[in-house]
This record gives sequence, C-alpha cells and structure tokens, in this order.
Amino acid sequence: MRPKTSVALSALLVTLLLASLLLQAWALPAWVARVVAQLPEVEHVATPAVVWGVVATACGQAVLLAGLRLVALARRGVPAVEAARWWRVVLGGLLAYVLLAAAAFLRLQALGYATPGLMLALLVTGATAAVGAGVVHLRLGTRPPVARPVA
Repeated sequence: MRPKTSVALSALLVTLLLASLLLQAWALPAWVARVVAQLPEVEHVATPAVVWGVVATACGQAVLLAGLRLVALARRGVPAVEAARWWRVVLGGLLAYVLLAAAAFLRLQALGYATPGLMLALLVTGATAAVGAGVVHLRLGTRPPVARPVA
C-alpha cells in the first residue's frame, strides 16, 4: 500500500472512530431525550433505545478498529493470510449489527413504533451490513489454503 494512501485511510478511520464516540456519548442520548420530551408515551423505550444505539455503534467501532489494524498490516506488507483474523473481526462486527438491526426492527414493530423513517434506516443499514458481511465472507473463503504446523 502506498504511504499516502495508508495515511489518508488511517486518518479517515480515526475520524470515523472519533465521530462514533461522540455519537455514543452525546448525540444519541440527547436525541432520545428530545424525542421523549416531545412524545412522553415513548419514555419506556428510551433506555433500551440508548443501549441499542451504543451496542450498534460498538459494532461499527470494532469494524473501524479492525480496519485500522488491516491498514497497518498492509503498510508493513504482511501477507493477507496473516491478516485473516482481522477480517474475521470485521465479519463479526457486521454480522452482529445485522442481528441487532433485525431484532430492533421486529421489536419496534411489535411495540407499534414502526415509523417509516426508522424502519427504512434499519432496513438500509442492516442490508448494507449484510452485503458487506457477504463480501468479507467471500474474501475469506477465496484465499488459498495454508499449511498449518502440527502442534
């Protein structure tokens, strides 16, 4: 990987990681508090909404941290086979988000809070994460087999 490319990609990933921390610590709780102030009848789902948002954001943060590690490995010229564990972290983070989005979608529908914007956001982000997980899974599955030493 070219040095300028790795620096730019690392800067982007760090920026996204910092933005996600701001989202978790400040923006999400503030947004939920505003919604509860306008619609007091949704107060009983405020805490689960914040917890879900924090956990969903943590899935993205795991993917971003693994991405930073993959950029560092690529910069050093480490073979792709050795980077496979970090690709598995990316896959795990994406699949965890898909499950969280599906669970939120079903639970919000069951509670009767299936607003079109929220449902569309869950569908789009969940589908995007599912496609990303499929691409990562294919990438992991197309590597040539590696001889492992017998322990």
